[in-house]
Amino acid sequence: MNTVLSPEWSTALTRLQFAFQPIALFANGTTYGFEALLRGWDEAGFGSITEVFDRAYAEGVLYALDLELRAKAFGAFARAGLGKAKIFYNMDNRLLQMPDYATGNTLRIAEAVGLRPSRIVFELSELHEPDSRTGFDRVISAYRNQGFRIALDGFGSGYAGLKLLHRAEPDIVKVDRYFVSGAADDPRKAAFLEKVAGMAHLMGISVVAEGVETEQELRLCARAGCDMVQGFYIARPSLDTASLSLQYPEAAAGGEDRRAQSQSGRIGEECILRTEPVALGSDIASVLARFRKDPEASMIPVVDEEGEPVGIYRERDFRRYVYSPYGISLLEHMATEFGPTAFLVRAPSAPLGTELARIVELYGDQTDGGGVVFTEGGRYAGLLPAEQLLGLVAERELAEARDQNPLTRLPGNLRVAEVCALRLADPGRGVAFAYLDFDNFKPFNDRYGFRNGDRAGNAACPC
Repeated sequence: MNTVLSPEWSTALTRLQFAFQPIALFANGTTYGFEALLRGWDEAGFGSITEVFDRAYAEGVLYALDLELRAKAFGAFARAGLGKAKIFYNMDNRLLQMPDYATGNTLRIAEAVGLRPSRIVFELSELHEPDSRTGFDRVISAYRNQGFRIALDGFGSGYAGLKLLHRAEPDIVKVDRYFVSGAADDPRKAAFLEKVAGMAHLMGISVVAEGVETEQELRLCARAGCDMVQGFYIARPSLDTASLSLQYPEAAAGGEDRRAQSQSGRIGEECILRTEPVALGSDIASVLARFRKDPEASMIPVVDEEGEPVGIYRERDFRRYVYSPYGISLLEHMATEFGPTAFLVRAPSAPLGTELARIVELYGDQTDGGGVVFTEGGRYAGLLPAEQLLGLVAERELAEARDQNPLTRLPGNLRVAEVCALRLADPGRGVAFAYLDFDNFKPFNDRYGFRNGDRAGNAACPC
């Protein structure tokens, strides 16, 4: 049953329009997507954006109104011709409670304007807890199986928090502005940002820092491990789609701190396996054929139409079916019943060039035989299996042990030279070096010990 909007709502729709605000990658400044933000609500007679949807919900027309708004937003975005950038669209989960709610309409609207599902990201708000009677989990799973992406908006500010993060299994988490503002002077907020980024990456989720307004906030979010940035410092929302860009150098500049790490401590192309991925929605037979072709492969990455990783297939998850009677038939039945995400597992993810130490912290004590998926510019770049990660850690620790001072365990000349070369190679910053030579310091160490000697040295040069 399709709800017909009243003349009042139809008039309001003519005044409602969308502005678009970019979301850029720290990795290279490329625009990952644009959030569609509702405008014109005041001209339509509403006191706020919230009032628009609250009134539609109260009158039972929320779903019908939302379909019209989706068509308007998708159409404007498609006409803008913004390459492979995605559109982020805010979805009020209360629309699932509407009596006229039906599946398939969003795909129809997207196809009508020529947008692939993988270019559409639905932002779920924490403002309203999903009603368990509406089949929220089933609907989100259906969106994902159709190829749409899911983002959790304003994480940390709303009602559900970690509960919604677990239920929705989003592809993207947008950290609320509250935790960005003042984080440079608030160690607790800075720690929260870093922990959220680490937890999200462990779950294979990308992180957007929302509401970034200053260069200081930008750099802090990049250092905390956020993947993308959105806010006035990058660009304000614009109704003029011709003014939108596919490249924002400000975002790339904010990521310089993260990229300026020691080359020997980063995961580069030479460290990862360029395992060929399979497309989301590939039939089970082709997946099994890949595992048969490469018996040593324990996992195969899965990407969407845009080349972004959505998870991995693990060989062990198929093994117990393959070696059982009617196993292949059971696999095919489950794939048909549950869609392309059947057997799909999220894996820890990180941008190529991330520090090895951060990868170790990210991967933690995972013992499921998986690994880490690496991305470059948001697209799949390669895999680092668990056993290879352990090998890199062992090599790094051995190199550091060889260079360490055996008495103080402080970094040796190789590490000092490496840091000096790195600082001198950065043309964007001034740098000063100080060399302090303490005469007759050995007797002090002999009497008071090397630890106290280190403390005395640090007190003499607190920089």
